[in-house]
Amino acid sequence: MTRTALLLALVLGVPACTAVSNSRPATGDPAGTAQDRPAAADDEADLGRDLEEARIESTATELSVEKRRRDSTHEIEKAERQVETARHAQKVFLEIETPLEVDELRLDLDRDRGRLDDQRAELVELEAMYAAEEFAKTTKELVIQRGRRQVAHAERDLELTVRRGRQKEIQRERRAIELARELSDAEFGLAGARADAQKLAIDVDLELRRARNKIADLEKKIAAKQKAKTEAAKTEQP
Repeated sequence: MTRTALLLALVLGVPACTAVSNSRPATGDPAGTAQDRPAAADDEADLGRDLEEARIESTATELSVEKRRRDSTHEIEKAERQVETARHAQKVFLEIETPLEVDELRLDLDRDRGRLDDQRAELVELEAMYAAEEFAKTTKELVIQRGRRQVAHAERDLELTVRRGRQKEIQRERRAIELARELSDAEFGLAGARADAQKLAIDVDLELRRARNKIADLEKKIAAKQKAKTEAAKTEQP
């Protein structure tokens, strides 16, 4: 009798325990998932804001890149104009101004030499004429002195022309050096502008890549969050 009562008690107790066990609320993943939902939502919202800021930064980067490219192009064009101006100035100086100045100097020298020769010849004639004929002494001396004075003036004119020619030659040499230096500086500036443009192309390409990669990474993170959220919602469905 005692054994039968014990068995009966065991049989009746098993369903009760089972019922109690089944009536307990699940304390595993469902409860944890519910608690994690606010944090996940905040995280997704933060990613959304980061993505929006990244897109704005990308647009600003593109505008900055466009401006720097325009500035770089302008600097190259400016440097090219400076080189062209320097080359033109050098060409005009060497091919037009210098030959013209040299020809003018030669003409002045020829003119002064001819004038000196004429004055000397005239003086010789005067001296010969007054030596052969009988003239008043005062008149003779005045004429001879005038002739000698004209010869002296012609000699001084020729000397001054030669000195001016040397001075102009020095000035031409200095001008030629100056123009060569200006051309060299302009060419150096052009080379620098082109080098800066090449560096700029690398820099802006890297900046644009970083901006686009940042957007792509954030989009991937958001997509992963949304996918995990969708899968979690499916798992929670009865």
